[in-house]
Formats: sequence, structure tokens, C-alpha cells
Amino acid sequence: MRLSALLIPLVLSTPALAQSFNSAPTMECLNAAEPEGSREAGLCIGRSASACFETEGGGTTVGMADCLAAEVKLWDDLLNAAWTEAVAVAKAMDKDNKESSPNAPESEKSLREAQRAWISYRDATCRFEAERYFGGSVATLSASHCVMDLTALQAIRLRSMDRM
Repeated sequence: MRLSALLIPLVLSTPALAQSFNSAPTMECLNAAEPEGSREAGLCIGRSASACFETEGGGTTVGMADCLAAEVKLWDDLLNAAWTEAVAVAKAMDKDNKESSPNAPESEKSLREAQRAWISYRDATCRFEAERYFGGSVATLSASHCVMDLTALQAIRLRSMDRM
């Protein structure tokens, strides 16, 4: 069985022993940064997890894993909402483009292909990150951090699609 098949559901699940995770640090930063662009929004990644690490139990390996999993879930939820909006934008682009040219490319199809490729990229990249620390407790933390980073960056990119 592939590592990502085991790891990704673990990372995306709601932590059973959730620390004092609060999405506010990430969301407040994101809401303030997004009008300025995705570069500034990228600085928001990990804010809530970092704050969670400072809570009681948050600095242990299990606590850190729970904190990271909670922020991954936050970004995954944001990604899913952004995906719905991105598909709507792509459909509108297709409609507008078809009116001007029957041979226009299919943006929705391209978006779906890109998202599938991105998922494969994320899974392979984060599997590699875990393998770098094979056998150690850092493997899960490294993979979780990777999933958080890449999911957040994709969510930010998709959220900015209507401003492109």
C-alpha cells in the first residue's frame, strides 16, 4: 500500500486528541493579506498550527501532529470551497470564450486536469518528505507540514483565480 494512501487520510482527519487549535490566526492573516496578493497570503500558512504548538501538550510529537492535522483540515476546507468557485469561473470563461470562438480551449477541462495533476504532485512530494525520515517520529510531522504547505498554496492560488 502506498504511504500516501495511509498518510493523507491521517493528516486530513480531525485529530482525536486535538490541542487548543484556533483557526483565527490563520484566517485573520489570510483575510488581511489576500487583497495584497498570494505572496502575502502565503505568509499565513502555519500560523494557527504554530500557535497550537504553544498550548499545553502542543509541543509533543503527538500534539504537533494534531496541530498540523487541524491546520491541514482548515486549508483543505478552504481549498474545497475555492475549488467550487474556480470551477464556476472556468465555466463562465468557457461560455464567454465559446461565444467569441467555437474553437476556444475548454478551461474547465484544463482546470480539472491541473487539479488532478496537482493532487498527484502533492501526494508524491509529501510521501518523499516522509521517506526522508523513514522510521522516525519526524516522518509524520514532515509529511503533515508538507501537506499543509502545498494544500494552503493551492487554496490560495484557487482563491485568487477570480482576481487573475
